[in-house]
Amino acid sequence: MSSFLPKLLIFLNISFLVIVLECLLGVIFLGFLICLFLLVRQKRKAAREEKRFHAVEQLLHNLQPGESLDESLYRLLGLFIPVVKGQGYYFYISNDHKEYELKARRYADDDQVPIQERLAALEPFSHMISEPPAPVSLASLECRIFKQGEAPFMEIPVKGAKGLIRIGPVLSGEKQDFAFLHYLADQIEPVLEALVQMDQAKKQVAVTESSRKAVKAVTDAAMNFPGTVNTILGLCIRMITASGGCLLSSREQEIDGVTVLGMENELKNLFRQDQSALKTLTHILGDRDFIVLDGEHPEFFQIPSYFSAAGMVKIFLIKVPRMDEKGLAVFWFHDPIHIEQHRIYGLQMVLSRLGDTLDSYQVYQEQSKSYLEVLKVLVNTIDNCDPYQAGYAELMSRYAGIMAKEMNLEDQEVRDIVLAAYLSNIGKIGMSLDLFLKEGKYAEVEYEQMKLHCEIGAAIVEVVFGNNHVASYIRHHHERMDGCGYPAGLKGEEIPLGARVLAVAQFFIAKTMGRNYREPLNFEQAMKLVKDAAGSLLDPEVVGFLLNWFSKKQANPQRAGRSLGPCWEMRCAPVSICSQCPAYQHTDKNCWDYENVNCLAHGNSCSSCFVCAEYVYRTQNPAPKAAGDIVNVFVAAD
Repeated sequence: MSSFLPKLLIFLNISFLVIVLECLLGVIFLGFLICLFLLVRQKRKAAREEKRFHAVEQLLHNLQPGESLDESLYRLLGLFIPVVKGQGYYFYISNDHKEYELKARRYADDDQVPIQERLAALEPFSHMISEPPAPVSLASLECRIFKQGEAPFMEIPVKGAKGLIRIGPVLSGEKQDFAFLHYLADQIEPVLEALVQMDQAKKQVAVTESSRKAVKAVTDAAMNFPGTVNTILGLCIRMITASGGCLLSSREQEIDGVTVLGMENELKNLFRQDQSALKTLTHILGDRDFIVLDGEHPEFFQIPSYFSAAGMVKIFLIKVPRMDEKGLAVFWFHDPIHIEQHRIYGLQMVLSRLGDTLDSYQVYQEQSKSYLEVLKVLVNTIDNCDPYQAGYAELMSRYAGIMAKEMNLEDQEVRDIVLAAYLSNIGKIGMSLDLFLKEGKYAEVEYEQMKLHCEIGAAIVEVVFGNNHVASYIRHHHERMDGCGYPAGLKGEEIPLGARVLAVAQFFIAKTMGRNYREPLNFEQAMKLVKDAAGSLLDPEVVGFLLNWFSKKQANPQRAGRSLGPCWEMRCAPVSICSQCPAYQHTDKNCWDYENVNCLAHGNSCSSCFVCAEYVYRTQNPAPKAAGDIVNVFVAAD
């Protein structure tokens, strides 16, 4: 008995240890199972997050900024093809009537078919789509499967009831990941809103551009009036089978050959300058509506002899009704053709309308001159809002004209460049006052807005004058030779020559005119920057003409010991400012030699004016100290 008890205790201890060990192993095994479960769960979660990440990445990758709304929606539907197996994928957009409108359709096998072909296929079948679903309230934005006939369809609403995606027929019994579909729809919502806004903006731009083109077309027709008259006169010549014809206009004892067709250039020039012949033809017609002259009429021999020498055997004179002038059309024939009465009636009707058109064009020209004066007043008002910009338009037109003349351009091209330079900032009237008067540098958004003044100014000129050359110079005067300018990013010779001239003038003036937050550069510093900008920003050839003009001025013996010119010419300050200055209209001495000059009124002091600074550098004379001067001139080192 005594030996049994110890053995029992040993057995119980061993059993207890076994039980404890089994419990411990069970706990370890359970912990392992829990860890395994958590690991699998975390792995699934990571896979789900990775799936979502790839979905968003694919969403962003699918967007193409240049595509239309329909094309972008077509691409977005491709996100659902690997998620939901179905035959067709349909994207609806809510419209202003609170209904969903089908915008894009895609099929599971579309990958090998071009997008445009699939979009083109949408139109004929749009009426076959079932009744559009009613707008879904925010409280019921849930994915669902419904029956359309016998076919199961899935419906995935986009957050905010802005869109709806339908997929079907879907495979029955297929388990769907509704949570992921909701996630995908939520990610699409901001993208969809941006796409819709971009589409609306594109439509507005298209309407605006169409309107602009329509107005421009009318203006071009008006400005291309000679071409229009040529066309009408040519039709009149064909109407009566004449050999040629011309339109004459009489005003203040002067006869003007408006248009001449069917006559050799040498004879045409002689006829236009022959006032005696023009007056004779007008006198022969007198108050009659028309008259036909041939060798049997004594008046035929009053016409210029070079008409007969050119083989003209018959002359037909007919009245062109005008408002304040006498109008006359002359037609000539090389063959003795009989003119039927009905052709004469038809011709009278056409010429009556032509007379109205001539009168309207004359009014248009007079109004254009008035509009130009109005625009000049507006430009001067813009300049005068800032004393540091006073005279800017005059300064631009002066230096642009100087370079254009140095380049020996045609007179009309010089006039166009001068006008474009004067009106180069007219587009700023379309800017907000706060933006226009802002001091210091523009924020990025403000800078983008200010850049629009080129396009606005060009559009104003196109509508008011119809002069495409002037408009082109204004539109592109902020382009750069290296192609980094705006608005079109033109490069080198692609930039209109007039715009390149304006760019040089503007660059030079910007360096020599101060601001309320900085003093202007002196003449030599400005010239150095102009030279450095040649080739990248500015046209080197145009820069050369500006530098050459200044060099000739500086080498002129008459300017020795004097400024390059009077400040009111070189600086182009407005007369309203200059007239208050004692130096105005005096050329016997430099303006800074007068006391109480009015430089500060246009944003300069004598010592900061480039006219004075150039004199100091060239002559090496001491910097002048005019009354009221508070800034010392900076003299560049040799």
